[in-house]
Amino acid sequence: MDATALEARLARLEQEMAELRRENQTLRAAVPEPKHDATEGEALPRRDLLKGAAYALGAVSLSLMGTRPAEAATGTMLYGAYNDAGNSFTALATEHPHSTLDVFNNSLADHCVALRAVTETGSAFFALVEASSSIGHGVSARANGSGHAVLAVKNSEIGNCVAAHHFSATSIYAAIAGVTSGAGAGVHGSSSGSGNGVRGELFDAAQTQSAILGTTEGTGPAIEGNSILGRGGVFRGKKAQVRLVASMATTKPSKGLRGDLFVDSTGRLWYCKTGNSITGWKQLA
Repeated sequence: MDATALEARLARLEQEMAELRRENQTLRAAVPEPKHDATEGEALPRRDLLKGAAYALGAVSLSLMGTRPAEAATGTMLYGAYNDAGNSFTALATEHPHSTLDVFNNSLADHCVALRAVTETGSAFFALVEASSSIGHGVSARANGSGHAVLAVKNSEIGNCVAAHHFSATSIYAAIAGVTSGAGAGVHGSSSGSGNGVRGELFDAAQTQSAILGTTEGTGPAIEGNSILGRGGVFRGKKAQVRLVASMATTKPSKGLRGDLFVDSTGRLWYCKTGNSITGWKQLA
């Protein structure tokens, strides 16, 4: 940095220091003399004098700012203190390809939070990917430890803990999608109260799709019900309690499992009484 730039910076620091002094009239701070090892009669270079003065003024400015009360006004962000911008709007923009703001909490304590958002009304945190052609995520969360990537806790009676709305009428994507690469479920729901663990509803009487759909490309069941003390499944319906869709096959399979029900293409209903036996099937209707 040349001497002209240093002089301009020194002038700005002097102005800032004067403003800070007026706001903190009870403080008295003296600008320390820059230390040097010059011999008697030897003058320090002008560049070194300017640097020393700039560093000294910067230190005093930071000291005064550290003791300044957080007021409702725009200005420099204070670290380690409460900042109140009043009715002023604060924005942070960047063209960095990865992130605009990174927040770290390096504490080893359990349940520490890196970013906390609080509001009296409205949304405490709002994320928007503005370009409709973008593939960016509104919120991206990752946890490398044993904690959750996203944790949502709600104590009040009204409202969901997590609510997701997909407003595109032509979209084929889910409002909430869960994908797992391990033995855990893609979506897991449990209840310790009187509510259902998982519930699916359709409120439009004109719709014909299922409220809950299960599909699999493997040999396991698409939907399975297991009750420890009650029935595995209970079905109610105005037109029928259960419908078995007829197969394309003209007769029963060669072998089945005990308890299987099968409807062939002609409408005959078969019941498997003995598993893995060619003669185990009995025609019921």
